[in-house]
Amino acid sequence: MAMGTLINAAKQVRAGTISHALLNTALAAQVDQIDINKTDIANIIASKAAAGGIATLGLDGYVLPSQLRQAGIAEYKGEVTALADLTTVTDADRGDVVDVVPFKADGVTPDPDNAQSYFLFGDDPTVAADWKPVRSPKDGVTSLRNSSGSVTGLNGVVTLADVAFSGAAADIAFAHADYTATDIDGALVEIMGKAKTNETNLSNLTTAVDGKLDAAKIKRGINMVGSIDGSNKVFSVPEAFAAGSVQAYLGGQRLREGTDFTVSGSDVTFVASPDFETERPFCDYVAA
Repeated sequence: MAMGTLINAAKQVRAGTISHALLNTALAAQVDQIDINKTDIANIIASKAAAGGIATLGLDGYVLPSQLRQAGIAEYKGEVTALADLTTVTDADRGDVVDVVPFKADGVTPDPDNAQSYFLFGDDPTVAADWKPVRSPKDGVTSLRNSSGSVTGLNGVVTLADVAFSGAAADIAFAHADYTATDIDGALVEIMGKAKTNETNLSNLTTAVDGKLDAAKIKRGINMVGSIDGSNKVFSVPEAFAAGSVQAYLGGQRLREGTDFTVSGSDVTFVASPDFETERPFCDYVAA
């Protein structure tokens, strides 16, 4: 009870407005409330910085570092040989990494090529669901001349055999068997440079392709034969051609065989039909 209220109550007792008994009851209730408030305040003070309690602030107005959960620092915890063995790494904390390196088919030899890294994203390393695989892209090259994984910088990986003409004679032998380039474009440039300085090999190459690159047989921009009536889709190549060599154009656009047109004998059937003579289809091909 506030002091002013207590003085007023005393005046009312003297004036006979309220009885001593009623005043005593009011005073007792106030004393009980004070005890309750004291207990509540004591509990609040006791809960400061305690688990489930109230965090306290430092002089800078921020929660004390000692009351914050420490950030996990990823550590490498070694290797296990099976996925089920991850739960045996009991000293792991959130963010730690473990490699699962299985055995090869013999059950003895480790197989690092098929290893998978896992990180602990939960708090309990003994719970299998708290481990998740680390996702990362595999090497871009699966294999090249019996080499797997990364082949960058390996001399002799790309050779003439990788870029030779289909059907070329086996007796073509360049002076340099290996090429240091690590990509096909680079190898082609290197091959042509070495062929240019080696007339014998260039002669062998010409003999091997046997006129396959004869410029006279390469036809470009040849108009196709057929009527333009807005509905006709079948046109023909004006002469015999090597199988698979036709490249067709319609409305000036290069088309895709099997998607935009099909070839049967000397006929080329388009998915769409031209409407005007200016749209007449034309083609490139190698004459037979």
